[in-house]
Amino acid sequence: MRKRFKGLLVTFAVLALLIGGILATAWVSTERRLAHRYEVADPPLALARDADTIQRGAHLYTVLGCSDCHGAGAIGKLAIDAGPLGKAIAPNLTPRAIGQRYDADGLAAAIRHGVRADGTPLRFMPSGDFTHLSDADTADLVAYLQALPNSDHAPGTTTLTPLGRTMALFGQIELTSAERIDHAPRVRIAPAATVSAEYGAYLL
Repeated sequence: MRKRFKGLLVTFAVLALLIGGILATAWVSTERRLAHRYEVADPPLALARDADTIQRGAHLYTVLGCSDCHGAGAIGKLAIDAGPLGKAIAPNLTPRAIGQRYDADGLAAAIRHGVRADGTPLRFMPSGDFTHLSDADTADLVAYLQALPNSDHAPGTTTLTPLGRTMALFGQIELTSAERIDHAPRVRIAPAATVSAEYGAYLL
């Protein structure tokens, strides 16, 4: 009996060390990936502030699905509740909320490259879906965001549990889309805005 009990203790100790090692590796790996800095040097946006531009930006905010995560008026909300893995919170993007951290080109980099103003990657921002967005459409979307009324809504902070970090370590969760995006500077042009499969694919 004593020998069996001792064997169980050894088994549990080995399992605990193994699990602890995996969790520690997951933490170090995800922190390193989130600390990586990406250089974004796209051509500066040519911004307009007229009513038609703002209206076009509002249309893009809806059809591109931005409102699904950031909510009406871009005041931010809970985007994904993954239970034991964590929560993805889409932040408040109104002018006062983002303050002086993001100018127009910084917002464009966040949208198309998935990076913060300091070059580190945004967590769970699906920029892989928007990296192709044309310079003109990106400028219209940014103009809309910068014209929004201010909101002090605080939706919370994105959290990633040890289990979530472990899933990211093994590639089961896309921690940041910035890792798979081509960050080379280039001019982006949209296809003709007609009823066509090409334009539909562009918007999707």
